[in-house]
Amino acid sequence: MNELIRKADAVEALKDALSDLTLSHREWKMTMQCLDDLPTFSSEPTTLYGYDLDVLVLIVSIMKEKIISPEAAVDLFSNAQSMLVEIYREMADAQKKALEEICNRWEGGGESEGSD
Repeated sequence: MNELIRKADAVEALKDALSDLTLSHREWKMTMQCLDDLPTFSSEPTTLYGYDLDVLVLIVSIMKEKIISPEAAVDLFSNAQSMLVEIYREMADAQKKALEEICNRWEGGGESEGSD
C-alpha cells in the first residue's frame, strides 16, 4: 500500500501536465470534472469480503505448498469450525457441572451429614 500516492498530489501533477496542452474551455472544464471524480482510497488495510488480504495470501501460499484444493480447504475450515464449536460446548458443560457441584457442596446438598 505504500506505493499509492495521495489523490491531491496526483491531481496537482495532472493539472501541471495539462497546462502545457492547448485545450478549449469546455475540454478543460470536463477534464477538471473528471479529476474531481477520481476515487479516494482509504488508508485502511485492503480486504476481500472482510478478510485481510495478507491473511488470504498466507492461506493461499500454504494451500499451494501443501497441495490443498479449494474444496478440501472448505472442508478443512468447516471441520475446524465444527470442532471448535464442540470444544466450546464441552468446556461450557464442564464449567456448568463444576459450578453446580460447588453450589451443592456450599448448600450441603452434595454430602449427607450425620450418618450413623
